[in-house]
Amino acid sequence: MATLVELRPGGRSFILHTPCVIGRDPGCDIVLDDPKVSRQHVIIRQLQTDCYRITDLDSRSGVFINGTLLPDAELEHGDQLRLGHTHLRFVLADALTPPIALNVPRGPITEPAVAGTDDHLKREYNRLRAAHQAHRAIGTEQRPEGIAERILAAAFDVVSADRGIVSLFESGSNLAAVTVTQRREPGTEPIRLSQTLTDFVVRDRRGAIFTDAVDDERLKKSSSVHTIGMRSLMCVPIAHEHVVYGVMQLDTLQATHIFQEQDLELLTMIAQTAGLALANVMLRGTLEQLRERERLRVLRILDVLPTGLVLINAAGELVAHNPAGLSALNQLADFDGQQLVRLGGLALQQVRDTPPERAIDINVGDLIFSICARASDDTDTPSAVIMLQDVTRRRTAEARAGLADRLAVVGRVASGLAHDFNNLLTVVNEGASYVMQSGSGPDVITEASAIYEAGRRATALVRQLLTFSRQDPQVIQQIDLSEEFGKMQALLTRALGDKHSLVFELEKDLPAVLIDPTHVQQLIMNLVVNAKDAMQAPGRVWVRTHSAGDGSAEDPIRVLVEVEDEGCGIPLDLQGRIFEPFFSRKRQGPGTGLGLATVYGIIEGVGGEIEVHSREGAGARFCLTLPASLRDRAALAVESNAE
Repeated sequence: MATLVELRPGGRSFILHTPCVIGRDPGCDIVLDDPKVSRQHVIIRQLQTDCYRITDLDSRSGVFINGTLLPDAELEHGDQLRLGHTHLRFVLADALTPPIALNVPRGPITEPAVAGTDDHLKREYNRLRAAHQAHRAIGTEQRPEGIAERILAAAFDVVSADRGIVSLFESGSNLAAVTVTQRREPGTEPIRLSQTLTDFVVRDRRGAIFTDAVDDERLKKSSSVHTIGMRSLMCVPIAHEHVVYGVMQLDTLQATHIFQEQDLELLTMIAQTAGLALANVMLRGTLEQLRERERLRVLRILDVLPTGLVLINAAGELVAHNPAGLSALNQLADFDGQQLVRLGGLALQQVRDTPPERAIDINVGDLIFSICARASDDTDTPSAVIMLQDVTRRRTAEARAGLADRLAVVGRVASGLAHDFNNLLTVVNEGASYVMQSGSGPDVITEASAIYEAGRRATALVRQLLTFSRQDPQVIQQIDLSEEFGKMQALLTRALGDKHSLVFELEKDLPAVLIDPTHVQQLIMNLVVNAKDAMQAPGRVWVRTHSAGDGSAEDPIRVLVEVEDEGCGIPLDLQGRIFEPFFSRKRQGPGTGLGLATVYGIIEGVGGEIEVHSREGAGARFCLTLPASLRDRAALAVESNAE
């Protein structure tokens, strides 16, 4: 059998016959004359397990059980209910077995009376009840403020106190960070901690009780005790494993309520439970801080990671991404609403099935992206991480390295052939020269002149081969390319012919570069002639020079040369081959296929770079970058003389 007892002077007791509807409506099983109570506020049912369950019937103010708003809960013996302004205690008669019995008298509500004369048994019962109330109060509470409120309410439930205060300290000090107070009766006087008592319990880490606080010598200096007129006072530390988190203080204002040692034991037990709960909360907070710091550390790493990372769910919807991933998605992704359907022309499923060891390269304009994916190990929420990496520079470097290897092989072969061929040409040229000077007939001299001219051209070709293979002797000088190109303007104009025009845009006082002057002539002549051959209709060729860089280690000074034409352009699939030796797009006869290969060899030999920007039908622009020389001419002359 269960009973509800009103917690007020002269309060009524109601025997529960389930189901029992409680409300303000006269038709309810228990009628409460309280304007804050709904017409049908709650219903209490007895379950098959003999437990009682209370359910809120969508009331206006809800039901509070031990200070917590709960729409539905299983009641336990001693639970305090608040419906509107009405306070009730749930009493389960079977919970107390003889010699302990619950006595609910008419008149002011008191603590359950215990039958029998065994004080030890009564004390043990109260200890168990205090522990039970404390554990129930803070078992699920995660906030220090909530723990303070609940342990103070639990203390009031087992100890007859008029006022109470809980103060939780700031970390590493005795300054109050959280303060909670409670009164049994309404009042206006402030509730303050006794600093004298607080210092004592914190120092000794044990509770203190004063049965007559006003006359106690130890509290003579406590202004709060004498101002309020406290009759009885006790204070306990809230601590766990040598860490004091705060204190709890209870007092009485009437001489009829005097705290006893067993009250201090009960309060100490509640405070110890609160100390353990606070230690757990602090530990949880520390773990959450560590977890948050680790999360932020990972996010910082992901934010600066050059590889794009995109997390998608099973439906193909974006879950998360880093900045590099978002940048790649803006160039590659096709969406159908919120769903990602394609990446760079690849179906999403194909991307999902591409492991990192078989990454796919996708060309998007001038950029190359490597795409792969890794499925999540979480079977509950299937997802995949897609990795998007801009590998344009890497692929370009790999292509250059491959070209350099091929050039090295061809260069070694060309060098050997050029030396042998040069020896043969020496004999041919000398024989032709001898015949031309021998006084033979005109026909013979004409033939000998043709042989000599062919030999001279072959000698120039041999020199070009030696330059390409880097076997010819070089005379390194500091050269102002703007000045050198200006000297060659007439020669370059003749090389273009009357059909095309040459436009110079040369920067004055250009930083010098270290290069062989003959190589300067070779590279600019090859590029201009290459531009001429690319233009079938009349067109223009621009030669530009300018400098870049501020001279710092991160941005060294560089000299940039550009040769641009209005020719037929270069197809994208052939741009990777134009610097290969003997590769030519010209019809058979006019070209050797060594012009651009020679330019590439010269630029690479001085530590520079060459790039081509072109589209078929839209002309071509060759960009040369050469490191500027920081050595002055006097120092260079000294080095040359020393050599």
